[in-house]
Amino acid sequence: MPTTAQEFRDLAVMHADDAKLLLDSGRFSNAYHLGGYSIECALKAVLCRQFAAESLPDKGLVQAAYTHNLTELASLAGLAKALKQSKENENFSVNWSIVSSWSEASRYQPASEPEALDLICAIDGDDGILEWIKSHWQ
Repeated sequence: MPTTAQEFRDLAVMHADDAKLLLDSGRFSNAYHLGGYSIECALKAVLCRQFAAESLPDKGLVQAAYTHNLTELASLAGLAKALKQSKENENFSVNWSIVSSWSEASRYQPASEPEALDLICAIDGDDGILEWIKSHWQ
C-alpha cells in the first residue's frame, strides 16, 4: 500500500492513464473503476501534506484518511473551501458531481460506456478534476 505523497501522486497519474487505455479498449467497467481510484490517490497525495509529512500517519491515528469517499477525502485534505469556490465554474461543478458519485464498490458493478466516458472526461477533460487536485499537490 502506498504511504508517501509521491507514491500517491505517481499512482494517480498511472491510474488515470490506464483508465484512458481501458476506455479505448472497450473495458468500460475497469476504466470507470481505475478512473475513480486515480482521484482517490490524488486526494490522498494532498492529504499527506495536510499531516505535514511525506507519509500518512499510522492507520489507527487517522482512520478517516483511509476512506474511499472522494468528498470526505477532499474535506480531510483541506480542500473544502477551494472546492466550493471551484464549483462556481459550472463545468467544474458538473465534473465534480460525476467524480464524487464514484465509489470503490464500482469494482463489483458493471459500468456502461457512457458512464466510463463521462468519468474519464470529468477527470481529464476541460476543468478536469485531476488537474485541479494536482494544483494543490504543492
